[in-house]
Amino acid sequence: MAESGSTVTLIVDGMPVGTASTYNGGRWDFPLETALAQGIHSVTAQATDPADNRSVESPLHAFSVDSVAPGAPVVVTPAPGAVVNTSAPVVSGTAEPGSTVTLFLDGRVVATVVASATGSWSFTLDVVLLTGSYSLTAQATDAAGNTSQQSPSHTFRVDLEAPDAPVVMTPAQDAVVTTQTPIISGRAEPGSTVTLFLDGVSVGSTTTHDTGTWSFTPGTALAQGRHAVTAQATDAAGHTGPVSPPHFFSVDSIAPDAPVVVTPAPGAVVNTKTPVISGTAESFSTVHVTIDGTIVGNTQADGGGNWSFMLAEPLAPGRHTLAVSAVDAQGNTSTASAPTSFTVSIPSTGLPPESEGCTAAPGSATSWVAIALGLGCLRRRKKQGAAR
Repeated sequence: MAESGSTVTLIVDGMPVGTASTYNGGRWDFPLETALAQGIHSVTAQATDPADNRSVESPLHAFSVDSVAPGAPVVVTPAPGAVVNTSAPVVSGTAEPGSTVTLFLDGRVVATVVASATGSWSFTLDVVLLTGSYSLTAQATDAAGNTSQQSPSHTFRVDLEAPDAPVVMTPAQDAVVTTQTPIISGRAEPGSTVTLFLDGVSVGSTTTHDTGTWSFTPGTALAQGRHAVTAQATDAAGHTGPVSPPHFFSVDSIAPDAPVVVTPAPGAVVNTKTPVISGTAESFSTVHVTIDGTIVGNTQADGGGNWSFMLAEPLAPGRHTLAVSAVDAQGNTSTASAPTSFTVSIPSTGLPPESEGCTAAPGSATSWVAIALGLGCLRRRKKQGAAR
């Protein structure tokens, strides 16, 4: 307002920018022709009446120009891809100081909050979230009414349930392994941490893959014998599930003792080319028989550790060297037994050599048969001589 009929001179930031005439009893307005810079400005006015009398300048009037939209807010928590274990998580972030931040959950407005003088803001969601994935965005409106773009979609997951007990898959139930540091593996909730217990004692933990598989190798050698393994999973939200049922396996990495040869006895003389070889070894182990440095076959010890082996091929008469070794059910192989020797000696039949159609019958080992054959041979020779 100014004196009716006067002319008002506008001074912006100390510089005259134009004049305006009053109307309607002293009202006036003036549209600036040059755009003002962003920021704080001052304006004063001075009136000149028709008699060319000038008033003093009006008091300084400050205002700000802000026509630039603020930057999109930044959502800090929950972190992208985070898993939270509450149905009402705290959402926080940064924005232009003093701006009003509007929060959108899955595209729906759920809250507004004012950023502090430092630009930080936070809000506890007052909607009850169920287990599942959610998308969060934010938009800021500054004091001048300029509205930012929405922030990039920010996804997090609510997990209110504990994971199931892990499943132990290897070693198989009641399996026997030949290493004292076997690989233990199984399945659990993807992304969970699996804690392993051997014989009731925690021995370490491992993280499951996206497929839910996990594996663990004990850092300390296990004792020989039977063991029980259990497992427990803790998911990304911090929920710990139940312990799995005991899963049993045994460690047997010790080779069996070398078998003992009972027959033929060391230094024995046998009168057959296919002697029965027998002895003792670890129960149910496989015994490999070596004669004169060549493996000639194998046999299995019974539950009492006894074994025997019949040669498939006859041995030549003479001295032979014998050694045996055992392989248990887990594949552990013993050292070879100390070599022993025996001799194959086939007794003579006592028959005369074949001559002039007189042949000793095979298998006629008794002396009276040999004598009878000899007498028959002599009679035949005499008849042949008389004929001549």
